[in-house]
Amino acid sequence: MKRTDYLWIAAHVALGILITKGGVSAKAFAWGLTAFVFLAAAGFRSWKNLTYVTAYVAGAEVFDRMTQGLYFYESHKYMAALLFGAIILRTGLRWVSLPYLIYLLLLMPGIFYTYLLEAADPSYIHVHLRKDILFNISGPVTLGMGAVALAKMPFRMEDFKRLLFFLLLPVITTTVYIIVHTPSLKEIVFRTSANFATSGGFGPNQVATILGLGMFASFALFWLSKERSAKIVYLLLFFLISYRSFLTFSRGGTMTGIAMILIFAAVSRMSRYRREEGKNGLLILVSLLILVAGYYTAVEISGGMLYNRYAGLTASGEKKEDYTSGRWELFLVEVEDFLKNPFTGAGVGRAKIERYKDFGIRIATHNEISRLLAEHGLFGLAALLILLFAPLWLGLVTRENLFFYPFYVFWLFTIFHSSMRLSAPAVIYAFALLWPVNERLSATFSHNQSGAS
Repeated sequence: MKRTDYLWIAAHVALGILITKGGVSAKAFAWGLTAFVFLAAAGFRSWKNLTYVTAYVAGAEVFDRMTQGLYFYESHKYMAALLFGAIILRTGLRWVSLPYLIYLLLLMPGIFYTYLLEAADPSYIHVHLRKDILFNISGPVTLGMGAVALAKMPFRMEDFKRLLFFLLLPVITTTVYIIVHTPSLKEIVFRTSANFATSGGFGPNQVATILGLGMFASFALFWLSKERSAKIVYLLLFFLISYRSFLTFSRGGTMTGIAMILIFAAVSRMSRYRREEGKNGLLILVSLLILVAGYYTAVEISGGMLYNRYAGLTASGEKKEDYTSGRWELFLVEVEDFLKNPFTGAGVGRAKIERYKDFGIRIATHNEISRLLAEHGLFGLAALLILLFAPLWLGLVTRENLFFYPFYVFWLFTIFHSSMRLSAPAVIYAFALLWPVNERLSATFSHNQSGAS
């Protein structure tokens, strides 16, 4: 861990406090980040540096949303897509990216079909371009651009560490903001539902998703760091982020973070990094103790309500009928929509409208898999199969590829419980396609790229 890294962490702790207290404008931070993204896309020559900026953008999205610093709700997806486009311009199109180019093409018919419906039947409820079409398609398109840009690109272990570090920084700011912004925990009435008060006044699902990702980033950096001081810092961050993630009472993001940690630890112990880094069971034991401590602290503060939440119980201790809070029923409705119109689907942005016509209520999807089927039909099914199996075709599924498994699991679990509301699942899927190499191979690739330019 570099000496300047401690300053970066301290600065992001201070940023969370200052924005909460009004010392720094949230809009100034969001606009400053946007300006930096444009400067990086235009000026950075290194494609790896662009990936670090993309990681930071994905990590900052929830913070910018909860502090209302954004001008467009989906702006971080647009910024990530811009950065991925800049990477493609620097490295060029490669044959290895072909499956993901096909994936992007498969998304287009659903958009065209939506406009055909608009033109053919004026009685249709009109779809708002930015709020409905772009809201639903921006995430999948960002994912496709990221996959085209980063598929099988060589990345060293040190590069992965920097990637996680820049992803973690804005999550630290988010965590600090939530702590300072939240009223006294003793004043909060805890129930067995997602808690806005302990989530910075913002959507607990999105907050828990990004905190779960921060849990993994801090754990992995703790696991891979050699310096004792760095391990202590990352372990403290791991406890703090985990504890606050539990207190959101949103299960999906927290459980996804835990799954990533367990998978990473298992794969790491089976890989060569166990021998090279001298990993042992003590690291796992310490991490589990910290995680359990965060959980039981949250259970104690919530008066046992957190236990009931994860056990699927009501506040009085009775079994809830639906553990998924209605998500499974919504999934089945979208599968039925797919079966009604399997070839083209309902059209991008129209699944919600079809539910309004059938049931009289507008419900946004929580599952990207069923949304792809319901809105894109067989084209969506083909696109989904590419996302699921292209990494296997690319040869990324090896036990030496430490980060592929947790990143892939984050994408898969997140699109199941939160669809693609955030840029994070798109960005992290693209990061899963990076290929771990040693110093010599990375230097050879960099030389070839500079020679080509």
